[in-house]
Amino acid sequence: MVTTTVRHPIELLEAFEHNTEPSTRISKETNKRQLKNIIATLKRQIDRMQLIFQTSLKIHDIKNDERTTLENEFRATRRQICLSHLDPAFRARYDDEFEDIKGSSDFYVLVNQIIGETNPEDEARDARSKLKDICRRDEEEETFTRFYTRLEKLATTASKGDDSLKKHFLDEAFHSNMTPDLRRYLLDQGKSKQSPKAIAEYLDTMKKHKRTVMIKAVAAEDTLLREQVAALTDQFSNLPEMIKESLGVSLQSLMDRKFDSFRNEIFNVNKVQATTQIPKKQNETQQSYEQKSAIDATTRFTRHQQSNHNDQRPVKQMERHPDGTPITCRGCGLRGHSQQNCRGRVICRNCGQRGHIQDICRMPKN
Repeated sequence: MVTTTVRHPIELLEAFEHNTEPSTRISKETNKRQLKNIIATLKRQIDRMQLIFQTSLKIHDIKNDERTTLENEFRATRRQICLSHLDPAFRARYDDEFEDIKGSSDFYVLVNQIIGETNPEDEARDARSKLKDICRRDEEEETFTRFYTRLEKLATTASKGDDSLKKHFLDEAFHSNMTPDLRRYLLDQGKSKQSPKAIAEYLDTMKKHKRTVMIKAVAAEDTLLREQVAALTDQFSNLPEMIKESLGVSLQSLMDRKFDSFRNEIFNVNKVQATTQIPKKQNETQQSYEQKSAIDATTRFTRHQQSNHNDQRPVKQMERHPDGTPITCRGCGLRGHSQQNCRGRVICRNCGQRGHIQDICRMPKN
């Protein structure tokens, strides 16, 4: 009895059928180059299976009808493995043609007829197109030597064995991937005229394939400028409120001063009339005239101010001392309100802080 580690052909057929799931299937989108790679992989797989199967038949000494039957089963298994590499939609479209194939050779011929078989001219054209778009993998810190190896492979295919053409493709593709800094560096080192292979080896030796880490340094004056811009932005955002308050206080102060002036004039007129030695009737007539003139002047001024004032909103009532003079806030320095009613919205023109005016600012004057 023969003792061996090689499995029986029947076990091998079951293993082949259940352990050959393809990683890539042939579909309508498969191009000639992709088809060539799929067929090459499939051929290597089936050739290996063929070698193992024939070795098993020999070791297990299978002959005559049993051998013929197992070989027919192996041929059917190979056909099924080939069909499993087809996308369902692709197979359904050419189902009547795939039903006629008897083995793997028929399968290769049919898919090449449908999609098209690559030829040296197509491969050269595809390689030239790739050479125009190829780039060194800078983000992966790919060495220049490895990049040159990739270029050389494509240039060999693109030139179809022409050495001078290959050299031209290599030089053009390699130098087109040199940055201005690298070109300047090679020129300074006297290496710009060397071959691409020699340049690649030199750049790797000098660690030029390593990416340079760029650190953004922010100067102190830039930080200060940003802070000043932020402060100005904050002041501009409060500008409407500042203008409203300033106009309101200024207009109210002007009106208060005028009214105080008119009251003083009326008081002085009354005082003079009381001390003047004139007939009572004449004194009453003169007093009525002076009082009426003062009242009329006050009325005209009030109407004039109201007509010329663009802001039709009511003016805020000012807080006053018992003698009638406006109260000055001890917090912000403005007139017309006490410290307990201060809103603190005004911004100092000296230090830029909110809450007081320039006249009472404790900071040194700019």
